Amino acid sequence: MEYFFSFESEIPEGYGFEPLCAGHILILVTAALLSAAAGAWYARADKRKNRAADICFGSVLLALEMLYNGMLVFTGNMSVYMLPLHLCALSVFVCVIYLYTGTTWMGQFMYYLGAPGAVCALLFPDWTAYPLLNFYSLSSFIIHSMLAACCWVHLRAGRIRPDFKGLLKSLAFLVILAVPVYIFNLRFGTNYMFLAAPSANSPLESVASVTGPSLYLAGFFVLLVLVEMVLYLPWGIAGMIRNRSANK
Repeated sequence: MEYFFSFESEIPEGYGFEPLCAGHILILVTAALLSAAAGAWYARADKRKNRAADICFGSVLLALEMLYNGMLVFTGNMSVYMLPLHLCALSVFVCVIYLYTGTTWMGQFMYYLGAPGAVCALLFPDWTAYPLLNFYSLSSFIIHSMLAACCWVHLRAGRIRPDFKGLLKSLAFLVILAVPVYIFNLRFGTNYMFLAAPSANSPLESVASVTGPSLYLAGFFVLLVLVEMVLYLPWGIAGMIRNRSANK
């Protein structure tokens, strides 16, 4: 607890946590169980309770993101390298707007990009320089877990219904976001959305090792498209089966 509110630069080397250590696994299991319980409750609840839950969940998620960034500002650690420009940080705002408005394509963005990005961050966190019991570490785990949970809960309740148009819109929106972020990275030497270099100990490192630095972005995009197609596949097959049954 000595370093609970300490920023990364204030923490001595060796005080961080190891990926998939016992504490990390415990956090992942806890998040999965809470998400499962929330999904079961939401699927049984009526529309009034669901609406109240959406507003509450979205407000808490937004408050946590604001608290995280507010702490950076308050402690003087907000910099060009700590802006909320990663995919998951941007997904927080998409998720909150979706929960408040119910906009269909935003729900599909959460399924195709927001939630998968959050799950990858939970499995391959880039904040391992912090101890597990640290404000920034715990905040990152909670926020990413809430992004994944939101998608699961709405998917289970049938509120999010993935389709191919949603996949295309999600990819188009991501490209629209990625272009200015890429330019920002070039200008300031940052690595938002991991467009400049792969996140350590993540599958993107394997992509970079195969493609090399010059083709890293191309490999990144190919991997992204493959993941999106895998996510779409169950829904595409189900749609084909329904169409065939309807035509008989």
